[in-house]
Amino acid sequence: MPDAYSRLATKQKVPRTGGVAAPVLAALFCALGGALAQTSPAVKEGTVYNRPVLLVSNHKLEVAVVKQGGSLLRILIRAILTD
Repeated sequence: MPDAYSRLATKQKVPRTGGVAAPVLAALFCALGGALAQTSPAVKEGTVYNRPVLLVSNHKLEVAVVKQGGSLLRILIRAILTD
């Protein structure tokens, strides 16, 4: 009669399938949905007075910040006209 150690050594484990695939696919689907729902970035690159700047803006204000040094080159206030 074989002992317990030899039975454990010869016993083959069957890998489980389907237990991980569904949660992983659900997480990827949620991440993809969140990525597609993002609005356009508020930071854009441009030039002001022939200097490379980062344009940070929202619907009322735009600020041009120099990439090297960080000084403000332009502040633009947008008027919202309502009748």
